[in-house]
Amino acid sequence: MKILLFGATGTVGRGVLEQCLSAPDVDEVLVVTRRALDFKHPHLRQLLHDDFTDYSTIADQLAGFDACFWCLGRTSSALKGSEYVRVTRDFTLAAARTLAAHNPQLRFCFVSAVDAGADARLRAARVKGETEQELLKIFPDTMYTLRPAHVQPMHLNDLDRYSLGYRVAVRAFPVLDRLLPRYTTTAERLGRVMLDIARQGSSKQVFEGMDLH
Repeated sequence: MKILLFGATGTVGRGVLEQCLSAPDVDEVLVVTRRALDFKHPHLRQLLHDDFTDYSTIADQLAGFDACFWCLGRTSSALKGSEYVRVTRDFTLAAARTLAAHNPQLRFCFVSAVDAGADARLRAARVKGETEQELLKIFPDTMYTLRPAHVQPMHLNDLDRYSLGYRVAVRAFPVLDRLLPRYTTTAERLGRVMLDIARQGSSKQVFEGMDLH
């Protein structure tokens, strides 16, 4: 399989990337990123790109893939107002439209968030939900949404950049994972779910709770 990965430098993306690189049936992972990763692998290629609202200059390099894993994003506490919408919705849809034109059968896996929906009470969840709906218009049969709550990072360094609540959840993860499995997962588990989707698709298009455990 050939996999496209966006967001490989983030909490979810790094774990997903390592799952892809350890899978025997993944021949190539192309990471589209603004900054180069700090490691190499025989099956890893990196494509440096700055403007995530315009892929016209690299479109020909985005063809011939079986699946795209969209792990790119920031929390609403890190990005305010229109910038959160730009990163969450505009970046995603710009890439999806380009990819659909060059990979008609592409399986697109979008990492959303728990309680996402166009009518959600929280604005961040509404933006995620609206993005999901737009993606379904682009990939009506091959778009898959993953809605995790707490995602345990693969590596526990550099936690200072996260919110206090997230840092507490990371430290308490063994207990939370046992008591509240519907609300906990790991980056590696998300990677395994995505790889299963890439291999065989799924009649289910929204994965929540225990689907991700």
